[in-house]
Amino acid sequence: RRTTQDVVDKLSQRYELPEDYYEPNFPATTKDENILELLVRFKQIRQAAKCFDYIMETEPDWGNAGEIARRSLLVSKLSKSQREEFKEVFNLADVNQDGKLTLLEMRKFMESARKETTDDVLRQMINKANPLVDGATEYGITLNEFLGVMAEAEFYSLFIETFQVLDLENTGYVRAG
Repeated sequence: RRTTQDVVDKLSQRYELPEDYYEPNFPATTKDENILELLVRFKQIRQAAKCFDYIMETEPDWGNAGEIARRSLLVSKLSKSQREEFKEVFNLADVNQDGKLTLLEMRKFMESARKETTDDVLRQMINKANPLVDGATEYGITLNEFLGVMAEAEFYSLFIETFQVLDLENTGYVRAG
């Protein structure tokens, strides 16, 4: 909850109120706070679902030492608030709090993001996140693996979105100057 409040505080700091803004004469209620917290959680779940989609779409070579080092570097480039937010997402999905996301937890998590998927697809996702698993259903994705995957998906998404903004004619090329 502290991390969620930190996110709300940072969002509040980004926007300046207009000079003619007046404070409402009614206090914020617990219901208002719960709705805001729910919206932040929904955003986090969608973020993780986007990450899982990235894994299935790109089929990265997760066991490669170079890729492991690259993901570790990407995690180090995340802001403290991003790392905390990703940890909160992990803890939200890790229902039994055993430090790993199992097949069942991932299925429930994906369903909560309105992403229906099969156990085979989820098993492939876990195997891609850690190829040493080799189909074992009792294994799950650890926090460090999750952070690496989330960081890679986050930066990939940022790159794609930035490129699309710069590629005004949708040619697949960006020109300098």
